[in-house]
Amino acid sequence: MKGRVTRKGMAEMHESAPSEANLLPPDDPLVRMTRTQIRHFRTAHCRTLELPEGVLLRYTLVPSLYFYLRSGVQDGQIRTELYASDSAYERQKTAIGQVRTPLFDSQADREHLNKIERLLRNWVRFVEQGESGPDFISFPVAEVRRDD
Repeated sequence: MKGRVTRKGMAEMHESAPSEANLLPPDDPLVRMTRTQIRHFRTAHCRTLELPEGVLLRYTLVPSLYFYLRSGVQDGQIRTELYASDSAYERQKTAIGQVRTPLFDSQADREHLNKIERLLRNWVRFVEQGESGPDFISFPVAEVRRDD
């Protein structure tokens, strides 16, 4: 069901697979945003996978770093919830933020995508800083002597 976003998902940001009865038209703002995200992140060191309820990104420059983007339209705004994980199977392991952009702004798609990218770049920097630091350091424990 590549390229399809559900009307139910738009309102509820649901997890279920779409049925043929509730598919969105290709010119729907949410469908446009999803396709824009996929095109953009394919060129940004990411492998992309479009899912019925969102977009899964695999950031290729850091071992085991996945992002999951769930987009919807709510109250006249495009809303994307962003998650990070070390596994493609636990897409919503860590919520890293939410991005909202008024739907009817002249550059809504571009502005929304820029907000998403800033949030993802900040997370990548955070992860890379943690990887370059020292491994866990154990501290010597003094032996305790008991006088029996």
